[in-house]
Amino acid sequence: MKLPLYERIGDFVLGIFHVMKTKWDKIIPIIISIVSVAISLNTWNSYRTANEEYMKRSNQALVNSSKLAETDIDILTGKVAESDHIAVTKNQIDYQIYSLKQNLKVIEDIQITRLPQRNSMNYQVYRKDLADVIYRLNAKVTELFENKKYKQSFYLTAGDQEDFMNSLAVVRRVLLDDRNALQKRNDLATKYLKFNQKFQEKNGKDLNERVSGDLNVYGGK
Repeated sequence: MKLPLYERIGDFVLGIFHVMKTKWDKIIPIIISIVSVAISLNTWNSYRTANEEYMKRSNQALVNSSKLAETDIDILTGKVAESDHIAVTKNQIDYQIYSLKQNLKVIEDIQITRLPQRNSMNYQVYRKDLADVIYRLNAKVTELFENKKYKQSFYLTAGDQEDFMNSLAVVRRVLLDDRNALQKRNDLATKYLKFNQKFQEKNGKDLNERVSGDLNVYGGK
């Protein structure tokens, strides 16, 4: 006669309990191992999820930084474009450069050690590009003011205006290219690798000869 379902379930549970009671010393290590593996997997998954989220936020921070930097460049471009008939002050130019410096300061807080290799390279390249933008603009301001060519409030000559506009166009293009690459998750270092390759193809032989010559001075072969 077939036993009722509840009795069969009861017998099954009693059977499991009996096995666990008689072989408890062997079952405990297995249970501990399973729990340890489960905890390890959960910890690894949490770490991976946190890193992926940090990577996404960091990339978006660089995109936002490039947009803000472009805005500063555009504002400065507008001022320079009208500087032949509307006087510009040094303080106005300095303020936009100060804004770019603050922008750079913010992205310096990104923890590069938490980024994957390609993302860390993108971060380094973008940070370098933004620092170069600030350096170029500072150099241009130094050129205009430290030689006392212009005073605090001024109208730019046609030649200086065009030169300044060209410098702004160049740095804006750099920022725009970086932003497009970041949004597409492309490798920013590619542009420098291509430049290095072309430079090496054009000048590599001459450079190698010069290096060899320098080594010979120190007894190299």
